[in-house]
Order: sequence, then C-alpha cells, then structure tokens
Amino acid sequence: MNVPKLPARGLYLVTREMADTAALLAIVRDAIAGGAVVVQYRDKRVDHAARHAQATDRKSVV
Repeated sequence: MNVPKLPARGLYLVTREMADTAALLAIVRDAIAGGAVVVQYRDKRVDHAARHAQATDRKSVV
C-alpha cells in the first residue's frame, strides 16, 4: 500500500459536518489560503452518495 507522507509541520484541517456544500467549500478554500497543508473531509451523518458529492466538489478547490 502506498501511503503518502504527511508534512512535518503545518495547519491540518478536519472539516465539520455541514449540509451546505458551498459553505463547506468556502471554509476549505479559506483554510488553504491561510496555510492549511492537509484537509481531511469528514461527515459521518450523511449517506455515501452525499459524502461522495461533497468530497468531489471539494477536490475542485485544491
């Protein structure tokens, strides 16, 4: 298994559960602009299809 090496330092963002995808993307965009080096998308309350849609949208920010 090929596991990427994480940066030794930097801001690590774990997203909160949000139904509003636009607001979630704004938070991720601001975190990256502010120096985040890792973004972990996390939402345990929604179904797989909704998580996949938000995660796919989030990729467009990077």
